[in-house]
Amino acid sequence: MSVMTAAILILQSGSSAAPALPLPEAFQGIWDVSAQACEAPISDMRIEIDEEGIAYWESDGRPIEIFSAGEQDILVTFAMSGEGETWRAQKRFVLDRTGERLFAETMPQPGEPFYKTIWFYHRCPVGTPMGWGAP
Repeated sequence: MSVMTAAILILQSGSSAAPALPLPEAFQGIWDVSAQACEAPISDMRIEIDEEGIAYWESDGRPIEIFSAGEQDILVTFAMSGEGETWRAQKRFVLDRTGERLFAETMPQPGEPFYKTIWFYHRCPVGTPMGWGAP
């Protein structure tokens, strides 16, 4: 399947009334940097992905564009907010064959110095608390 035909949806991003795009179920869950980190009561590296978006310790994002290069490889543009700021972030997520490891990279935005952030996450067990802040 080509990337062009695999585009899940492209949505105009100017309207705040636009409905959130659903993120694919395979990517949804609580993720952290290791299985041991999932067991810790607090982790500022833990993220939550659900159908409505992504949540980090101090920010969250709503998907406004989702492209797919396959069932386990998506590129998402998020409308992000946190700590009184708003911005756009483009992230690529790739699942391993088991669906238990997630590769995530944040792509640089126009006008930013070239850099990208790369993380590898482990799927936490169902019921793992977000673990942000004090226990």
